[in-house]
Amino acid sequence: MLTIAKQVPQKSIFKEAENYKKWLDRIEFTATVFSIVNTIVCYWLQYPNLIQIIISGIILLFTTGIFYLQRRFEAIYRQAEEIRRDGLIDNSFNTTLANIESQEYYDTESVDSGIKKLLANIHENSFYSEQIVAYMFKRTEQKIIFVFILLIIMAIISSVTSQVFSAILQSFLSINYLGSYLKLRDLKLKLEQIQHNCKSIASNIKTLKTKTIPKKQQAIIIREVIHYETALAYTSTMLDSKFYNKINAKATGEWKEMQNRYY
Repeated sequence: MLTIAKQVPQKSIFKEAENYKKWLDRIEFTATVFSIVNTIVCYWLQYPNLIQIIISGIILLFTTGIFYLQRRFEAIYRQAEEIRRDGLIDNSFNTTLANIESQEYYDTESVDSGIKKLLANIHENSFYSEQIVAYMFKRTEQKIIFVFILLIIMAIISSVTSQVFSAILQSFLSINYLGSYLKLRDLKLKLEQIQHNCKSIASNIKTLKTKTIPKKQQAIIIREVIHYETALAYTSTMLDSKFYNKINAKATGEWKEMQNRYY
């Protein structure tokens, strides 16, 4: 996963998924601010019926829009992940499953094609993913928890003041924020474990007196591949490119050292 890759099979569809995610984040933020301001104002003022109807309509639009964008993002993201997996297999085994060959996306060209290269690629993927997720988690943890608590409080106030639609939207948003937090935390822990396992497997392979990797070791490698892929699939979390740019220089140096040590 180099700084600049010449060709990436999943690039265009990942970009589409990223665009959906940006719109989703914008609408969630706008809906959060709108619902909080509306709750505070309604606590002190009594809106005329017409204004209440308009606000209820806006809230319904926000809820519908968020729900739609979430479904679209997840669908496009999963398509991108399928293409990425084809590219992973192509690079590892020198096959042609993906329509576009990945060039300089993986930094494992010195490793011979085969099961060992698959391990190296998953090790590299999990290393960079874990670095990005850890940085994302560190930067967003307190903000997510604060917004979650604030929305819960607002939902309670909305319920007391009979703002049913506001309470529903705030409950929906708070669940989304909490879900994002829990997904990010779980993904971070799983990636840390996969990295630990990859190091252990690579160390054991280095002690072999033959270049042929035993079937048991091959099975263990495939299990880690499945662990990595299912971790990404279950969370459907887009790794932010801004955070990748923040950690890339340091992470690249660390990966080079690990690659030389284990592969």
